[in-house]
Amino acid sequence: MLILTVISLPAFAQTEGWLLEEQMIGSLQQGGEDTAVVKMWVSGNKFRREPLDSSEITLGRLDKGYFYMISPREKTYSKLDLVTMRELSAFTMAMMGAQVDDEGNVTVPADLYIRSGQKKKIRSWNAEKVTLNPKYAGKSMLENFSLWIASDTGIPPELYTDMMKMVLGNPSGETEKIFKLWKDFNGYPVMIEMSIMGMKQTTITTKIEKIAPDPSLFELPAGYKEVPNPMKEMFEHLQEN
Repeated sequence: MLILTVISLPAFAQTEGWLLEEQMIGSLQQGGEDTAVVKMWVSGNKFRREPLDSSEITLGRLDKGYFYMISPREKTYSKLDLVTMRELSAFTMAMMGAQVDDEGNVTVPADLYIRSGQKKKIRSWNAEKVTLNPKYAGKSMLENFSLWIASDTGIPPELYTDMMKMVLGNPSGETEKIFKLWKDFNGYPVMIEMSIMGMKQTTITTKIEKIAPDPSLFELPAGYKEVPNPMKEMFEHLQEN
């Protein structure tokens, strides 16, 4: 097993962080919910993502090198290590426009995204539309990927980049280029529009608040039982075959 690499996120004080609320309209899964509201707490190298119905909670603990998927209904949790997250990252990268070949090799062209010149008010923020370059659209299952970037949210420009590094397991190499592209937008995406194989989803940020999160938000609930992670089992099965 490789030694897990823990990323270094912005130097927030231990008690400082952010509370974000998002409304998700549409679904990228067959039979998925049409509308959902999600809260996310971010503090240093930890985050918690939770829908209003608390059906499944995701904890990112980069200090421990794991992601946890928690089911309050079943009182269980499963986990993924950063190595597995990195190995699974090609699919996520493809959903954001990166070019991925049949072998899972990722290419991030320098002109992957372009500024459209379109501007509009989203909630209280002034946003500009950044979209997937048309010449790369349609080369995979991704049909559209647009970010409405606002620089007046109060959020440090690197926060979104660092959150995505967590989600992708802190990858290196070619994948890192996409973080540079995002950081150069100098803002936070207050709206994201995606279209994949005819299914559409729009994610709108509805609340941004600087807070001091309760440390218990980033801890596993006491008494919960660990169960196998289906994504890890599927990946291991594919490797064996």
